[in-house]
Amino acid sequence: MPEALKKGRSLGRPYITLILISLHIVVSGVVLYLKSRAEAEMAYRHREMRAIEERHVYRLAWEDPETFRLPLDSLRSAIARGRVIQEKDPDFLLWLSHYQHYQSARESSPECRWGLRRKVAENTNSFRPENLLIHIFVHLDLWQLLLNLVLIWIAGSNLERGWPAHLYILAYLLSGMFSGLISVLAVRPGPGMLYGATGAASGLMGALVISYFAVPVELGPGWKLPYLTLPGGLKWKSFWLLPIWAVLAGPGAVLGWRPGLNLWPPFSGFVFGSALALAVKFLRWERLPLDPEMISRRLKLRAAAGLRKAHQLLDAGEEFAAKAVLQQVINQEPRNIDAALSLARLAEAGGDQEEAIRFYLRAIEEAVDHEPQRALPLFSEIKEHNYESRLSQRTMYTIAGMLESDGQHQEAAVLYHLLVVQFPQAMVRPKALSRLYRIYRDVFGDQDRAQRVREQLQQEHPDFPLDEAEGK
Repeated sequence: MPEALKKGRSLGRPYITLILISLHIVVSGVVLYLKSRAEAEMAYRHREMRAIEERHVYRLAWEDPETFRLPLDSLRSAIARGRVIQEKDPDFLLWLSHYQHYQSARESSPECRWGLRRKVAENTNSFRPENLLIHIFVHLDLWQLLLNLVLIWIAGSNLERGWPAHLYILAYLLSGMFSGLISVLAVRPGPGMLYGATGAASGLMGALVISYFAVPVELGPGWKLPYLTLPGGLKWKSFWLLPIWAVLAGPGAVLGWRPGLNLWPPFSGFVFGSALALAVKFLRWERLPLDPEMISRRLKLRAAAGLRKAHQLLDAGEEFAAKAVLQQVINQEPRNIDAALSLARLAEAGGDQEEAIRFYLRAIEEAVDHEPQRALPLFSEIKEHNYESRLSQRTMYTIAGMLESDGQHQEAAVLYHLLVVQFPQAMVRPKALSRLYRIYRDVFGDQDRAQRVREQLQQEHPDFPLDEAEGK
């Protein structure tokens, strides 16, 4: 198994997702600034047009009161319908200038320039193919931007751990373009415009739900989503992404379509991302960080099967084949104590002392680190073969402490003494001398040897606190 797959990428930062979020923030800031300028210009031109129209209507009403006997509200209604100013009127050119500037500001606004809409006859804001990509990065509402960024962070930071970078970026862009195309084709021609990353973010979420079916999903450092247990004991670890997606993408669908409501972007993006994830799984392009519990469970099952097979081969007298199976087991699961112990015994029986020592030491070190209850029985077996002097200083000190706690003070004293003699530069040497001193003093009552050990401790390690040596 490759090292990157065994370790996963969960400890690394999701750089691509952070860059994507930063890009959205920067682009949306520019878009909102341009939107405010366009709205200010449109508001000014609109006020000027209405002022000209009202002056024109009041002048006509003053000149021809018989014709304009309408209430003021009716006059304003007529102005709103654009039925007041005509080409023959003296203020028409000034009104037309404001009207043209108003339309120009409206056409240059981000909503009309970069929003995605269906082609409509006799409309300058018709469908533009380049807006299939551009509209993904255009947000005209801060709430829509915030919701989409949360979606991108949840889906992207997890998906980036298991997908190649180019595939991750391609999935994001294609989901947004596909959902935009489906959205403009599914609705009737009208004034509605689509903008925002709701479809693209939903595509990432759909891909995440499929890809991380059996992999824990992280919402933040150390914060993993719970899983749903299906009939048969199958765990769906990405299930709770569905309600999260619905809560975040629903308001985004409302805010990302003006005017009205369009649910096609999140649904079509989610379906496209899910289909893409299935294709990626089929083609085996993903490099998902597998669940450590699942990895451990699988390795234990394989190791148990390998050990059973090795024992069957040993019973049949095929030692060479059994050794190959055990070596395969220990390569797949380096912490397997039984496989290491079996290899050590085979090597001992075959007369290969160095290999036997290597596997015995490997077995007892794994026992000390992961299965302490097996450490002392293993040490007894190692001692029978006189291999205790080959233990590492850390393992020797730990085993001596276990023997001391188990009441085997004589064995502990021998091991402490061996450590002191064999490892003169060991970091744990002063502690070993301190424990040896207390064993001689308190357990054996040998004050002379205890005093000699104490003097040795003071002479060779003067910085070691005597209070600790005295057990205070």
